[in-house]
Amino acid sequence: MQLNIRLVTFALAALLLSACTPPVSKVEMGRVQNDIGDVRSNQAGISTQVSRLDADLRQLAGRVDEIEHALTRNTSQSEISALREEILRMQRRLPPPSIVPIAALEEDEEAALRFPEETAQPLAEALSAIRIGEFSKAAEQLEYARQSQPSSTASALITFWSAILFEGLADFRSALNAYYDFTQRFPKHSRAALVLLRQSSVLVRLGDQKTAGLVLKKLISEFPKSAEADRAKEKLKGLAA
Repeated sequence: MQLNIRLVTFALAALLLSACTPPVSKVEMGRVQNDIGDVRSNQAGISTQVSRLDADLRQLAGRVDEIEHALTRNTSQSEISALREEILRMQRRLPPPSIVPIAALEEDEEAALRFPEETAQPLAEALSAIRIGEFSKAAEQLEYARQSQPSSTASALITFWSAILFEGLADFRSALNAYYDFTQRFPKHSRAALVLLRQSSVLVRLGDQKTAGLVLKKLISEFPKSAEADRAKEKLKGLAA
């Protein structure tokens, strides 16, 4: 539109000049016609660019609609579980920090998928964060899982991994409290022997070897046939040396 106005203005100016000045030469008239041709050519080029831009915008708008539809469509629980399992397989290619018990981690990554959604999601995200050593992020997610009113089975896992991440953050007092909480609430849990073993290690880090020895003896007494009992006997020898 602006280019058309300029052309009209240019023509009116030419008429006024022709009335006030002597007739222009053929050379000058040729230059004017060339200038008008250049303006028209530029206008055509701009119109083509605008058309292309409009087509690109339409294509982009269509793509946005597709994405919004994908995000808002109803997704079945089976699809969500399948996606989580695929993510889990990818994550397992990365070894966790040495402080993280890998066998327990792999076991609980699978177990987390079987809990209700409100507990499963934050717990799974917490375990993923623990696997890559992001203990602060894991603490936030475990708190969300704890607020979801989890079952006793899920609550045991949340308490256990809370202690692990406290160890990862070098907050040994909090780790000790979490391990103690586990032993009081879930004394017959399959993870109880491991909890006592790790509790003794935290006590050693805090310089309380006497209490660490008592915890190891309790482990051997209550879980004599466990693999942790054998390790506890070795640790007792080290404390006595």
